[in-house]
Amino acid sequence: MGAAWRRSNGATDVEVALVVFSRREPPSLVRNVSLTPTFEFASFSCLGESRRSQNFEGIKKLTATPTAAHTPSNDVCIIQFAKRPQLNRVKTRMQPRLSAQQSLQLHSDLVAHTFQSLRSPSEWDYQLWVSGRGASPDFFDKLVELLPVPIEVQQGGDLGARMADSLRQVLQSYRFAIIVGSDCPELDTGRLQDLIVALRSGLPAALIPADDGGYVALGLSRFSEALFQGIDWGTDRVYEQTIVHLQRLEWSFYRASSLPDIDRPEDLTRLRDYAWGHKWFELAPSCEP
Repeated sequence: MGAAWRRSNGATDVEVALVVFSRREPPSLVRNVSLTPTFEFASFSCLGESRRSQNFEGIKKLTATPTAAHTPSNDVCIIQFAKRPQLNRVKTRMQPRLSAQQSLQLHSDLVAHTFQSLRSPSEWDYQLWVSGRGASPDFFDKLVELLPVPIEVQQGGDLGARMADSLRQVLQSYRFAIIVGSDCPELDTGRLQDLIVALRSGLPAALIPADDGGYVALGLSRFSEALFQGIDWGTDRVYEQTIVHLQRLEWSFYRASSLPDIDRPEDLTRLRDYAWGHKWFELAPSCEP
């Protein structure tokens, strides 16, 4: 099943295919986790923070009601962060290996895979937090058509501010909140359950690092603005700065095994086990004759 989303880009129409993916998990994935608290911490690059500073101040939410007004059906809410699909604004580090149009499609595929893999009607509530909206119906409207969830627009001047805003709002209505990026196809419901078990045990935080030093997921049972302030997002200093914040907060937390994200051409080899990823695997540098 699938659909196509088209928007006007000046004189050029940009079309992105929206495919309903199989929920098959690659057989090679093995979880190796322990619920022993640890104080290791890393940066949150898997949420797709751009190297270029982007200011979303002044963007108004397009939903009719604020997040806090959503009636919870569970005590856990998963927050998926996703960038609006825009030509030359997403997956730019894939270029020139991929064209601008291919980079746009790859981003859309990853967002759709994350949503369709993690959206669970019974285990938790789910919200999609996006960097911006297009003319209705846009890509995100099509994405949630079969699996309706609230769509919120991120608020804040940098990644940390946007994360803090979403977590603050969600934790007003939920006991636990887990924020995930859209760049890690190996993230699955089992790994989210591991984070929830840790949070239910009384830990204030639980996370899954990315192999490159970023975050795949961050779960909280309490909120502190300080955790997201004074961080040089998009730099190699995020890890050390966040450790300092956690130590000041005196928060213990659960750290799962790290997972890879899809950010550079060499990462395309990791999409081999997904039916939708075959075309991207074939474009990886290592697949050249």
